Amino acid sequence: MKIQKIHFIDLTKKKSFISILLFILALILILIGFIKPFEFYISKTYSNYGWAIGFLYLAAYHSRIYWYKNCVQWNKKSINIRVKSIFSKSVQFYNIKAYQMTNNNLTISRIFGKDIIIDLNGISTDDTRKLESIIDQYHTKK
Repeated sequence: MKIQKIHFIDLTKKKSFISILLFILALILILIGFIKPFEFYISKTYSNYGWAIGFLYLAAYHSRIYWYKNCVQWNKKSINIRVKSIFSKSVQFYNIKAYQMTNNNLTISRIFGKDIIIDLNGISTDDTRKLESIIDQYHTKK
């Protein structure tokens, strides 16, 4: 069996200037498509293209977790873990009572709700250690 990697997306890092600029441009294109101030100067088709491009960029930006088979996104408050599944599992760090790794299974015990068991069989050991360190780093901060 081939060892798979996990793609990690840190949402706590500050965004780059280009990313912020593209996000603002997408919002401007959506507003122009909604308000249609240039309808008399250019055809409606071009106005609709701008609107569609703005929405497509935002949809692509927010669907990054689905680009990879195994992906983990986290910020200061919560973590989304998607490993060998279509759907991701979301856990708030304040809601984690305890976690433990046993037999390549990550078990997250929550204060409120059911325990989450994530099968990490076939995932590289470096990535499982990194996942554990992320949970440990933000779980212990209160």
